[in-house]
Amino acid sequence: MEGYLRNLSETGRLGKIIGSVLRVGDLIALTGPLGAGKTTLTRGIAAGTQSLAEVKSPSFTLMRVYPGRITLFHLDVYRLRDASEVEGLAVEEYLQEGAVILEWADKVAAWLPEDGLWVELSPLEKIDERWVHLTARGARGAALLTEVAQRWP
Repeated sequence: MEGYLRNLSETGRLGKIIGSVLRVGDLIALTGPLGAGKTTLTRGIAAGTQSLAEVKSPSFTLMRVYPGRITLFHLDVYRLRDASEVEGLAVEEYLQEGAVILEWADKVAAWLPEDGLWVELSPLEKIDERWVHLTARGARGAALLTEVAQRWP
């Protein structure tokens, strides 16, 4: 599934839709260049889980936790030097307690569970415009994609 996001509000709305259908054990893998809107999308996802937490990029802290209808574990692996460092992040353990949103997932794809929803954001010519491409991996990823597609646009 793919589509055009005209502004940050639409990016947040898509995130809110994703967040509204998340369940414990779900992985959302985010990809795209710096400034693509990964953290904006994550703000929407947190809002969709009814989290009241202030969502910030975890680039310097590696992980932030947002309580809500389910707990969100927001990881950013941009600063990891080696993909094998993701082993110490305990992604599988976090998936047992909530949902995981992982920014820069393409850097550590080989170390991630195979089931999840992959979201690629690509900035366009105008500053707030984005092209988004959602890809399902595994059975739960396919179910998530179906649920999101039914609610968006």
